Amino acid sequence: MCGNIRKGSKTTLSISACLPSTGGRNSIDEYMDTIDQLNEIIIKYQDTHEIVIGADLNEDLGNEERQNKRKKYLQQLIADYSLGYENTGRTFIKTNGEECSEFEYFLHKSRHMQVAEKEVLKDVISNHSDHYPIRCEFKTGLPKISTHQTNNLQQIQPTIKWDKVDQDLYLAIINEQVDTIAESPAETAKDANLLISKMHQMLTKAAIETSSKKSRYKAKPKLKVWTPIIKSSLKEMRKCYDVWNRNGKPTNPADKSYQDRINTRKKFKKQVKVEQAGERDREKQEILETVSCTTNS
Repeated sequence: MCGNIRKGSKTTLSISACLPSTGGRNSIDEYMDTIDQLNEIIIKYQDTHEIVIGADLNEDLGNEERQNKRKKYLQQLIADYSLGYENTGRTFIKTNGEECSEFEYFLHKSRHMQVAEKEVLKDVISNHSDHYPIRCEFKTGLPKISTHQTNNLQQIQPTIKWDKVDQDLYLAIINEQVDTIAESPAETAKDANLLISKMHQMLTKAAIETSSKKSRYKAKPKLKVWTPIIKSSLKEMRKCYDVWNRNGKPTNPADKSYQDRINTRKKFKKQVKVEQAGERDREKQEILETVSCTTNS
C-alpha cells in the first residue's frame, strides 16, 4: 500500500509492505516477487520522491550469520538503491515469550528528508501480536487545517444496522461510485481529508440506502414453481431495478443500469419458463411411472 505526501515541490512516497514468511512451498519465489514489485516502485519514483518503506521483511538484517537466498535478494535491493535502515532491537517474540529476531524495518531513500532512528514499542498494552510495533519520525511540512474546516468534516452519522444491509445491493452501489472518487486528486492534507470524507459519506449513504429500518414483509412465492435458481434470478433482477431506479429511471438504451434491468428481467422470465417446463416433465414422468406400475400389477 502506498501513500503520497506532498508539500510544495517536495513529495514523499510512503510504502507499507509485508513480505512473505518462510515455510511455504513457494515462499522463495513469492518473496522475490514482492522484492521485484518494490524495485519497480523505487525505479519509477526515486527521481521525484523521497521514499520511505515501512515493512515486515521477515528477515533479520542484523543477523549476519543467517544467510539464505531470500535475504541475499533483499540485501541486493538495499545495496542497489543505497537504502538506509536501523537495527535497534528485536521485534519478533516466540510463543514462550523470548525475543528472538528483528523483522520490522523502515527502509528509506532520502536526499533531503531528515529521518529519526527507528523506535521499537514494547509497552503497547493493546498489542496482541507476536511482533512489536515500530515507529520512525521524519521531518516534513503539511499545511495546518483550520478548526472550521475540521468541524465541517466531522459530521455525526446515523447508526447503521449492518445485519440488515442488503450486501449485494451495497456492493453494486459502491462499484458504481468508487471510480469517480478514485480519480480525485490528493496533493495536500486538505485534499486527503476531503477525499476520506467523501469515501466515508459514500459508504455511509450506501449502507443507509440498503438497510431496512423496518422488518421486511416475507410474502410467500406467488409462482407455482419456486426453486433456488428462480430465487437467485429474482434477487438479481430486483438489485438491478433498485440501481436503475436510483439513477432516475433512465430510458436511454446505452445506459448500463437500463441494460442490466432489461437483461435481468428477460433472464428471470426465461428461467421461470424453463423451471415450469421441467416441472411439467417431472409430473408427466411420475404419471407414466404410476401407470406402468399399475399395469404390471
